[in-house]
Parts: sequence; C-alpha cells; structure tokens
Amino acid sequence: MKQKEFSQEKIMFPNVSIIIPVKPKGEIEKVIQSLKKVAYPKDKIEVLIVRGNQPSRQRNKAVKLAKNEILYFLDNDSMVDKNALNQAVSYINRKDVAAVGGPALTLPSDSLLQKSFGYVLGSSFGTSETRHRFRSVGKVIKAKGDKLILCNLCFKKSIFLKAGGLNEALYPNEENELLKRLNARGYYFIYNPKMIIYRSQRATLFAFARQIFRYGSGRMDHFFYLLSVSDLVFLIPLFFCFYLISLIFWSNFYYLVPTFIYLFLNLLFSFEAAFQNKNWVSLPLLLFLFPLEHISYGLGTFWGMIKKILPSKVRKSKVIIERKRLV
Repeated sequence: MKQKEFSQEKIMFPNVSIIIPVKPKGEIEKVIQSLKKVAYPKDKIEVLIVRGNQPSRQRNKAVKLAKNEILYFLDNDSMVDKNALNQAVSYINRKDVAAVGGPALTLPSDSLLQKSFGYVLGSSFGTSETRHRFRSVGKVIKAKGDKLILCNLCFKKSIFLKAGGLNEALYPNEENELLKRLNARGYYFIYNPKMIIYRSQRATLFAFARQIFRYGSGRMDHFFYLLSVSDLVFLIPLFFCFYLISLIFWSNFYYLVPTFIYLFLNLLFSFEAAFQNKNWVSLPLLLFLFPLEHISYGLGTFWGMIKKILPSKVRKSKVIIERKRLV
C-alpha cells in the first residue's frame, strides 16, 4: 500500500526546547556552533545541556524542566543542518502527530572507512527499514518508529510526559520502545528526509562492530516490553550466526546453499551501495562490512538474551542540567 505523503505547513516559529544529553566531561561545542547557524529565530530556542551517565534518565529530567511544548532531541555529536529545525516544526503540530524525525547522515569529511560504515547502515541489506535513519529516503511520510532516530527527533512535550517518557532501563535505542507505546495509543509519527543532521561514523572496525553489537543487545531488551510480529526480522542476524556455527558440523552441498545465496546478496548489495553513493573505491570494504555488521548484530542479540538471565539493577547517576543561550 502506498504511504501517505504530507505537504509542509507554513512555519510559525514556535518556541522550542532543544535537549542534548552528554557525559560529565563531554564536548558540546560542535553541536552548539551548528545550532547558532540554523535558520530559526534564536530567541525562540531554549537549549538544555544534560550531563550524566544515563542518557534516558538525562532526557527525562530535561523534559520536565523544559519551558516549551515542542522538544527537539539531539546528541552532543549532532551537527544540525541549517533548515532542520524548520523542517521539524512545520509538521509537529498536526493532530495525533507525536514526533517528527529525520536522518543522521555521515559527515562529508569522514574517511573512506567511515563513509563505508554509513553506506552499510543506509542499505536495506544492512539495516532493513531502519536505513531511513542513516539516509534521506523518499518523501515526507507517515512512519513507524523504526524509521526515526533519537539524535534527530522532535517531540510534543505533553504527549511525551503523558506516555511516561523514556524507559530508563533501556539503552541504546530507547526511543523505539517509547514510539511503540505511543503508536499503540493511536499516535503516529512523520519521517522527513529533509530534516537532516550530520554525524561522524565510528573511526575503526572494532568501534563499528561494538556499536552494532550494542544495537543488537539493546534491541533484545525491547523484546521483553512490547513485542510485535514485525520485530522478528531483527532475529535474522541471530539465526545467521547460529547457521555459521553449524557449518562446523554440517558441510554437505545442500547445507551450503544458504551460504551461496548470502554471498550473492552480499555482492549484489555491495555493488548497489557503491553505485548509489558513487564511490566504487568503497566496494572491497563493503564486501567485508556487511557480514561484519550482520554477525556483530547477531552476537549482540544473543548477548541481550543472556543478560536477561543475569541479575541486573538500574543505577541512577547524578544529572546536571545547564541552559545555553544561542544569542
């Protein structure tokens, strides 16, 4: 079924509270400098810097202190496009819209390896529907939460608080569980490919693998809250890892057929990503990075299952909030 497209409303420049969680000694200069360049009245913007070691809790605390109905969540490494805020507020006031989000694109100045990480994350073979988080895909549409990312997400404060905010036991991808709760209550979200921020990808192979591992582990945490049939697609990398391990014990021709299919798909989508991004030099890297991403996610999912067996406790860290002026 064709997804509904949305026309942009006239921008009235409402007051906005921008919330940026950061570690106690984390840098904020880049995100602040990018906000100073946005094409939006600076006197309409409130910036809340929230320092601590528990991002979900930091965001919840800041929302309660925010002065404005419209919230804009960023990370401290989010480099905001000058029109991103305009693109957000032009859709947020529609009836039953809880949130508006857009993609986090790779910085043009990143290295070839970092850009290749971005190509993988922005590919349907790499991340399925969540590729919308890392690429500007299509037009403005009504979207599910899997297309939105918390480092570039605009929210209505009243709806956020009514839903109870973010689950502080979840990290990363804690926005997924909140968006699913809101969707179940009849609210919907808008994906706007022109609502753009830029971020550097991880600098090394190990850092990228660790990032994807954490995504897999975090996704498994969500399975124990609001599970839907569509979530089962996130278990595919786990079964892929089990299959690879099973090759040690079974190696007849027919059992290897899935391997040949995967290798063909890997080659096909690596060519597609290189062509789509007009960067053929990245092709050899992509042939390696897609399997690395799938295996890392699968192992992370498995670790997420193991963690549920182990005793755990949510520790509340100290949160310090400071207000920044852009003028």
